[in-house]
Amino acid sequence: MGLASVKLQQDGVLVSGSNPVPVAIAAPTSTITAGYSSSAFKTRPNDTNAYAALDVVSESASAGTVWTFASIGPSGGGNIIIDNISIRFDVSAIPSGLAAFRLHLYSTSPTAINDNAAFDLPSGDRAKYLGYVETPTPLDLGATLWASTEEQGFPVRKQVTVASGSLYGILQTVGAYTPTAEAVYTVKLHAVGV
Repeated sequence: MGLASVKLQQDGVLVSGSNPVPVAIAAPTSTITAGYSSSAFKTRPNDTNAYAALDVVSESASAGTVWTFASIGPSGGGNIIIDNISIRFDVSAIPSGLAAFRLHLYSTSPTAINDNAAFDLPSGDRAKYLGYVETPTPLDLGATLWASTEEQGFPVRKQVTVASGSLYGILQTVGAYTPTAEAVYTVKLHAVGV
């Protein structure tokens, strides 16, 4: 049977140029409602103790601190998609072994972990754990080290639910490296509401 002899029908009626097949386009299931941006910074302890791979970066080796990203979502709660994470180190040279970083995310403040200790997800934090986002390896920009998932081709599309507009995090090294004493680290998140 040739193509010219094929006849299509829609509900028993021949389909033609004057009687095309109806096509319905579904409405989008979500739309972007707002953009959000939040940053937090920490000053490392006054030491150069080497980090092992997968250690936590915090402000103290004896009293760990949590990263707080205030107003990264709607104040009444809701869903957001994190679409960029950037990290800045106020140091002038890339430490040997420096690699990517993971920011573990939580809906409420988790148990703090000391600087230079191995990351752990204790049973009491499981319900608030939202997964993680990862940065690329920072670039040397002279007096500053900087990394951004957007500019360095590491797409992030992490959807999370914020309960009160804020997220909380614990920063973890991916590679082992020797840090600069009292270096300031700044992490910035960008998200869109859905």
